[in-house]
Amino acid sequence: MRPENAELHARLGELGPDGLASRWAEGRRSLREHGVAVRPAGGADVQRRWSLDPVPLVFDGREWDTLAAGLTQRARLLEAVLADLYGRRRLLDDGAIPPELVVDGPGYLHAAVGLRPRRWLGLVGFDLARGPDGAWRVIADRTHVPSGLGYALENRRAVSRTLPGAVAANRVGRLAGFFARWREAAAALAPRAPRHPRVVVLTPGPGSPTYFEQAYLTRYLGWTLAQGADLSVRDDKVFLRTVAGLRRVHVVVRWVGDEALDPLARPDAEPGGVPGLIGAVGAGAVAVLNAPGARVLEAPALAGFYPALCERLLGEPLRLPAAGTWWGGDAAGRRRLREGLERLVLKPAYPGAPAFGPDGRRVDLVFGDALEVDELAAVVRELDARPGAWVGQETVRLSTAPTLDRGRLRPRHVVLRAFVGATPGGGFAVLPGGLVKVSNTEDSRMASL
Repeated sequence: MRPENAELHARLGELGPDGLASRWAEGRRSLREHGVAVRPAGGADVQRRWSLDPVPLVFDGREWDTLAAGLTQRARLLEAVLADLYGRRRLLDDGAIPPELVVDGPGYLHAAVGLRPRRWLGLVGFDLARGPDGAWRVIADRTHVPSGLGYALENRRAVSRTLPGAVAANRVGRLAGFFARWREAAAALAPRAPRHPRVVVLTPGPGSPTYFEQAYLTRYLGWTLAQGADLSVRDDKVFLRTVAGLRRVHVVVRWVGDEALDPLARPDAEPGGVPGLIGAVGAGAVAVLNAPGARVLEAPALAGFYPALCERLLGEPLRLPAAGTWWGGDAAGRRRLREGLERLVLKPAYPGAPAFGPDGRRVDLVFGDALEVDELAAVVRELDARPGAWVGQETVRLSTAPTLDRGRLRPRHVVLRAFVGATPGGGFAVLPGGLVKVSNTEDSRMASL
């Protein structure tokens, strides 16, 4: 047992299986009453209840402080990279980042070139895995529309009511301060600093997989929830349609992706955006968080370039590295993928890249150590045919944490999604906690939302 779990284990022992089950029945009832739900991705027109394990993942204070320092540094780095990719583009000109990896990828929003927002990133999510050595590694950067923050808040509320003694005894960090600073940071970005800036959360609508958290956070923060049809751009200013007429919007916190954000920016835009929104950002008449074009940083291949970029842009060594990452688009990376395929996880090089598994079906992940000989050969042929479409990442053997399963505590693999939010004055702060994703079975290597 990890030392930080000792107090929690003692409290659970006092409750016993029956006591915990009784407490958690109340917790699940509360989740149902609050309407906590998620809609599976893929267009299914159904919602499923939010599945929450009542046993929290506990961090030692020193471990969390070290992790938080690495997360804030990484957020600063990503914001600096994003500003360069759409600004002076020095990193592309001198090859610090291969131009073909960025400019030719579907995540690069050409309409955002030349934008100079006051903040590029307002909220960043980082998926983290802890290996057997106890070290945390970044396995994904979520800069586009990072989901899960509202669920993390609701989870904390439910667990605090179920295990109040354990939460108090462990002196758990409160979440309210993070949200207060994030709200202040968003308001401070309003152009021309009005006394009461109007902040709107732009949602794709009730069909969005995470619509619950969008509505939940909007209420919690005192903002306004709106769909694209509720907003209008006139003379490069954004307005909200209300029964009392048009009302000026100063800040848009968006849950709509780049692919739909502004139909005028791309002819193949999906529904749900606001025509002219990017032009309003360019005119300095509205702030959008995260800024248009942030999706480009979700390309997994970029992670391999961050150690050198951190030294260059921040003058610091990278504190929180990603799992070892190699891109098949350059000769050295392609050789590493071919020679070490059995020890790697293969991913598409960037969101939307065509990547196919050994059976010819489109895939998100290929575990090299799970492939048979003929399947390995098929993947090598795919790598040779489209090397730039693939990234190889070292396999991280996920650590486990105790979860409640049929009245007993059992180990499950976990991935932590941590959140870093903008603060007034240009800094970042880390949510003291996060969203822990738990594998469905003891031998599963996947942790699903």
